[in-house]
Amino acid sequence: MAFDADFRNLVSSAEPIIITCTPLGNTNGVYVSTISPEGFTVVENNKGVASVDFNWIAIGVKKGYEKTTISEEIIANDFEEKINGNSGVMYNDNNPETPEYSIWWDGNKVRFDKPTIKKDLEPANIRLNEAKEYKVKSR
Repeated sequence: MAFDADFRNLVSSAEPIIITCTPLGNTNGVYVSTISPEGFTVVENNKGVASVDFNWIAIGVKKGYEKTTISEEIIANDFEEKINGNSGVMYNDNNPETPEYSIWWDGNKVRFDKPTIKKDLEPANIRLNEAKEYKVKSR
């Protein structure tokens, strides 16, 4: 089975392509005997000669994404608790407890605590009586 040109041009040859194949009829069983960047070959067990259609899916790694890294926050042992636990970011609305975690980006990494607010980033306090009136000229 040959891959179409779009798939061949998109998938990396440096990573394995995974094929899942499901026959749509009676066979002695089938297996994928070869996989290459150009396509794959399906063979029936026990030298069978059944002629059935099959569904298949090919999964590959996109070129340029061969060595992606997973952030340390996601692979941390407490990630699931911070996201879905009783006091996690995605806590149940029926839970009367206040969530312990918030999630935010500090410019370097994902954090699960309360963000710090810098004084110079706080909105300026403006008194209503100090507001100036501006008139817009109509055309």
